[in-house]
Amino acid sequence: MLLSKKTVLIKDTTPKKSIFRIGRFIAEFQLRNQFQKDKKQVGKWMRDEMIDLGPAFIKIGQFMSTRIDVFGKDITTYLAELQDQIYPIPFDLLEFVLHQEYGGDYKQIFSSIDPIPIASASIGQVHRGFLKKSNQDIVLKIQKPGIENQIKDDLKTLISINKLFSKFGFQQAKDFEAILNQYESFLSSELNYINEAKHMAYFRRKLIDQRVYIPKPLSQSTQKVLVMEYVESIKINNIEEINRRNINRKELARDLVTVFLYQIINLGHVHCDPHPGNLGIGKNGEIVLFDFGNVVVLSKEFREKVNRLVFSIYQKDIDEFLELLIQLKILQLEDNFDILELKAFFNYFFDYLETLNFDQLKTAILNKDIFVNNTFKIKIDPNFLSLFRLFSLIDGTCSLLDQNFNYISNLAPFSDNLFMDSEFIDYRIKKDLQKIQSYPKLLKSTDQNILRVNRRFIKMNDQLNKFKFLFIFIAVMNDIEDPVKLGFLFPMLLFFFWKEKK
Repeated sequence: MLLSKKTVLIKDTTPKKSIFRIGRFIAEFQLRNQFQKDKKQVGKWMRDEMIDLGPAFIKIGQFMSTRIDVFGKDITTYLAELQDQIYPIPFDLLEFVLHQEYGGDYKQIFSSIDPIPIASASIGQVHRGFLKKSNQDIVLKIQKPGIENQIKDDLKTLISINKLFSKFGFQQAKDFEAILNQYESFLSSELNYINEAKHMAYFRRKLIDQRVYIPKPLSQSTQKVLVMEYVESIKINNIEEINRRNINRKELARDLVTVFLYQIINLGHVHCDPHPGNLGIGKNGEIVLFDFGNVVVLSKEFREKVNRLVFSIYQKDIDEFLELLIQLKILQLEDNFDILELKAFFNYFFDYLETLNFDQLKTAILNKDIFVNNTFKIKIDPNFLSLFRLFSLIDGTCSLLDQNFNYISNLAPFSDNLFMDSEFIDYRIKKDLQKIQSYPKLLKSTDQNILRVNRRFIKMNDQLNKFKFLFIFIAVMNDIEDPVKLGFLFPMLLFFFWKEKK
């Protein structure tokens, strides 16, 4: 994998960020997001700041980029530009990790390692090499020295400071806190390459009957060095080479979606980062999956929800689909939410599934009030967002491979299989009976849902207090050593806490 010329350079050894530097970032984000009308400028500023702040913030920014329901399209569009791939650090710095992981002399295990990386990310760096005993051609993913402590320290500081803003009633701070907690739970798994090796072994066993290949993880893997077999492949978006090899692009697109639907519906373990850089085509035309650092495990209950959703999508039943989202708490609506507005949005969703017009869907999502207006706030289950992001990643690849591709036809085999499931049949019978019985209530509910409630009104006094706090916080952070400012800050903080409590 070649490094892009547009790749962001992060210093080899990034010093621990000052608590005041991180504090200024959070305060300025709250201030800009609250009062700056041009959210694109807010997003651009956040992207640049997170790059400068280092790996922990780049990772968090990537998590934030999936939460369009929280941060809106203008901010998340820029955060989506945050890339893991960065300029590599010198190999001699990685040798310290190798010696540490292999008892002082890694050359007893590996006959050679190419010092020129084939890929570099914020946490690890990828190199080709050979095992000493077998001379097997391998790939090593080596964790950068000191990166674990750096990310954990930055994240801990970020969580602590953000809690301060959450106490002042900043909704964005509360939403941000949920994202930070989600990333914190994911972080320990991502930093331990043994977990990734286990994921690879699991998928190799479970997907053996699918047209997909996963590189074999090797026993030489450690917590900070992932060792796997080298698999020759071309990128899945290399259309010119695919055509030259006479690979059936239509079948390739179908296989790609099928293998991910199978993971969601049948396995409950899902590779959630299928961007083109992690998808290859092997020498026999099979799909090759790389990078299992981001794997989501779905509970049986959640998978049952998804099965029902798949059936409602296949039947093109918007009412059933939306009702499932609400009843199963995949979609959590605030009080007085306009259900008709949401139904109108999902019309675009079903049209998209048939046409694979992602631009149309994207425009619809980003322009609908439910995502960009505070009047229509929604909260979406993180697992559901992960799946939505997953398919938003692969549909670009599918449309590139097959211009006539659509999801509905690929859902057919999975929907048909549901009729063999006795639990699903019982559910459908009960559901149909409930639907008949609920018609009178449905009419009354629909009548109530027509009313719109404007919830964008915020008390001017609350906004003013928050603005004062942010202004004072940023001003003091710029010169924290000044005793006069310190003496001024703490009485003000106590005053605002007192005001909030009243």
